[in-house]
Amino acid sequence: MTILVETKGDQLDNSDSRNKVELGTTWANKAGEQYRYFMVFDKQQMDGAITIKELLQRLRAM
Repeated sequence: MTILVETKGDQLDNSDSRNKVELGTTWANKAGEQYRYFMVFDKQQMDGAITIKELLQRLRAM
């Protein structure tokens, strides 16, 4: 499995990040079942992105 993690500082929540999370999700969906994309903020909440804590939980479940 290939996992792409794009980390962001909480101060970088902007429209560019929203476009990037959409692009990353599209890439993972088109690439196939063996690919995952996550945009990760320290604590900030944004649609399509997750926190570090959530990332670690998801990785453990894989």
